[in-house]
Amino acid sequence: MRTLARILYFVAYSTFPVLSNITLRTENNEIIDAQPPIVRDLFAARHIAITGKLRDHQQGKLILSGMHTQKKSVMKSSTLD
Repeated sequence: MRTLARILYFVAYSTFPVLSNITLRTENNEIIDAQPPIVRDLFAARHIAITGKLRDHQQGKLILSGMHTQKKSVMKSSTLD
């Protein structure tokens, strides 16, 4: 019974991402050497880890956007000072 519950949890978890079609961009700056170059779908209880450089590391806005499971556009931004 426990094995079946784990299988059902995994199927539900891996079928429905929390955020898909994820893009990372900046305002007033440029991302260079980003890894991974393409951000994969985000699933519940997971995180997004991106490393890279900004052309002008002093300023700008970093914007992460994607589609929520309910087909709503989601955007989170952080100002870099």
